[in-house]
Amino acid sequence: MKTRSDHLDTIEKQEIAALAATGKSQRAIAKATGRAPKTIARVLKEPDVLDARAKIEDRLANRFEQLAVAVLDSVSEEDLAKASLQQKAISAATFTDKARLIRGQSTDNIGIMARLVREACEGGYLPPCPSNGEMGSGSDGGGSEGQKQKRDETGED
Repeated sequence: MKTRSDHLDTIEKQEIAALAATGKSQRAIAKATGRAPKTIARVLKEPDVLDARAKIEDRLANRFEQLAVAVLDSVSEEDLAKASLQQKAISAATFTDKARLIRGQSTDNIGIMARLVREACEGGYLPPCPSNGEMGSGSDGGGSEGQKQKRDETGED
């Protein structure tokens, strides 16, 4: 482990910001960089590191959204009949969830899925749907702050 006299340079701070932006815990960052967890905690509070982390998170979230749109745009009428459509839908949902997670937004998609199914039923793409009461209301914006806090504490993705 590096000692207190080994000052962090700009490159090492950028590395710490990048690791934090990808969801690594402070302990995981400390292990990867050979620094003490307390050092990592202190560095992550520095304004320049906070700014670098925010920029990296924004870039990552935008990229995941671009990937989700690209996957959805690639679906053709022919794809609807293929089994691989399932993988494309799962990929698009994964990219969307990752983008929302990076932005600190809810990844609870129950409300979104209920709305999409309802729209598909109304558009004639699916058989008639049950009434709203039978489908449940769901929520596409609330989120589970407790789950996010637990992920933050444990360092899980």
